[in-house]
Amino acid sequence: GKKTVLIDADFCRARLTRHFSEVGVKSQSVLEGYLAGKTDEEGLVIATQHPLMDFIGAGAEKASAPHAFRSPRMIELIAKLKASYDVVLFDAPPVLPVNDAVALSPLVNLRLLVINAGKTLQRNIHHALTKMDPSRQTLIGIVLNQVSHASSPPAVRSCASRPGLPVSCNSDRRQVLLAI
Repeated sequence: GKKTVLIDADFCRARLTRHFSEVGVKSQSVLEGYLAGKTDEEGLVIATQHPLMDFIGAGAEKASAPHAFRSPRMIELIAKLKASYDVVLFDAPPVLPVNDAVALSPLVNLRLLVINAGKTLQRNIHHALTKMDPSRQTLIGIVLNQVSHASSPPAVRSCASRPGLPVSCNSDRRQVLLAI
């Protein structure tokens, strides 16, 4: 296992922050407040029920804030986190509606695109990849969420039965990772 910090960087929805709050993991300080200069680092990183994973909450659901991700405070925070953790993982908002993920992209080493199977149009996937391209960061794969066995393309339907394919499914086949 690697020591990991998971950061909810989706200020619009803050789904991870809500999830962790529901299971009793609550932040004294949140990323939005820290980046705005309202709080310091104390209480920003919180332990979870998993011994190798810590968490940073987004804050209250607010509008997109790409300028905050380009701030000197964010750059400083990432440097500190990289020194303390093996993996610094950001959950960013969708690429197309807001520019937050694009603003974060130059600050990370690798990217993973998450798309909704059966809902995300191919042209939108291409547009998202093009929008992210200026950062020239490595795309390590695409996660297909909400995969239904019946509506999946044949390559996805057979992912569990064909060893060697760069595709893996979770047990309920609702999420698929296509490694590139």
